Order: sequence, then structure tokens, then C-alpha cells
Amino acid sequence: MSSIEACKFYLSRKDLANGAHVGLASSDRTVALVRKWQQTSESLRAARAETLTCLEAVPGKGGKVELSLVDAGRFCTLQASIESHTEELERLEKAIRDLDAIDVPMFTEINDQVGILGRSEHVERQQIANMSAGYLQRHANSGKTPDEILAADPEFQRLKGLCEKRIEQSKAKLAELKPKRDRLKGVLESVGC
Repeated sequence: MSSIEACKFYLSRKDLANGAHVGLASSDRTVALVRKWQQTSESLRAARAETLTCLEAVPGKGGKVELSLVDAGRFCTLQASIESHTEELERLEKAIRDLDAIDVPMFTEINDQVGILGRSEHVERQQIANMSAGYLQRHANSGKTPDEILAADPEFQRLKGLCEKRIEQSKAKLAELKPKRDRLKGVLESVGC
């Protein structure tokens, strides 16, 4: 087992990459990275194995067997393929190790959380506006200004405080998750996932 296959990041996505489960998670960008690593590893093994078809065993000195090149053109093509696959594999392994080090969830999960948190302030502010309109409508004939009506209503102030607290919590969580999501996105994009 390679060191990549022992990474928590790899292990948590291996079955999804192998098609064991169908659904949203199996199409996640982090799963695509694992799948791409698996395919590149397999292609590299296949190219290395195929180089043997370009060689022929011939008797050597002292009863030893030596290998002789019989298809130089094919051998050179395979060597170029091996070099290309090796470089790609190194890039993919670096990406997997980087993501393993920051312990990232599925991309769709963190991306959805960032989206929800990003919209939460608007939703909460809309809720405050709707509550304000309701309270003002009920007390419209009190002779007070809208600010006085809202300031004097403890239930409105309590609910408004709850909304504002949720806004603060959402902003704090967004400030934590967004950089993590952006780093994850950058690593995935760097390897074409």
C-alpha cells in the first residue's frame, strides 16, 4: 500500500471513487481527485508493464540472461508516457497530501455551507424587516414614531436580538469556512478537478 492509500483523505473517498456508492458524494470534486489518482496509477503500472514487450531475453555471459531492446520506437513512446504519468502522479499525490493535512470535508458539503452562510444575513435581515412591519402595523395608531414603537416592544427586541446573534454566528462560521473552501478549490483546480 502506498503512502497515499493510507491517507485519511484517500481512505474516506476510495469506495466512492471505485463506484461503490451512487449519488452526489460520488461526483464530488474531492472524489474525482482520488479517482484521477487511481486511474493515473493504473496507467503508469500498465505502461511500465508494457515496456517488457519491447524487450527480449537473450543469453548473456556466465549463464546469465540479458535483455535486448527489440522495438526501440515503442520503447521510447512508453518511456515518454511513463515520464508523463509519473509527473501527473506526483502532482496528484501532492494535492492529496495537502488536502489530507487540512482535513477537508467533501467539496460539495463545504461549498454548500459557505453558500448557506453567505445568504443567511440577507434571510435574517428580511425576517427583521417583516417583523418590524408587523409590529408597526399593529401599533400604527399609537401616536408614536416607528422607532419608538419598535424600541418599546420587548418581544420584537428579543426576536431582533436572536436574528442579529444568528447573523454574527453565521459571519464567524463563514470567516472560518470560506478560506478553507477557497484553499480546497485552489488545490483541486491545480490538478484539473
